[in-house]
Amino acid sequence: MRAQLPGFEINRVDTSGDGSQPRRVEVLRLGL
Repeated sequence: MRAQLPGFEINRVDTSGDGSQPRRVEVLRLGL
């Protein structure tokens, strides 16, 4: 599911240092 969404990759790089926010950003960007 994550690999199918192109937005997940960008999110991972955008929050590639926090550790706790990356998960929330993914949901906000995917609209889940």
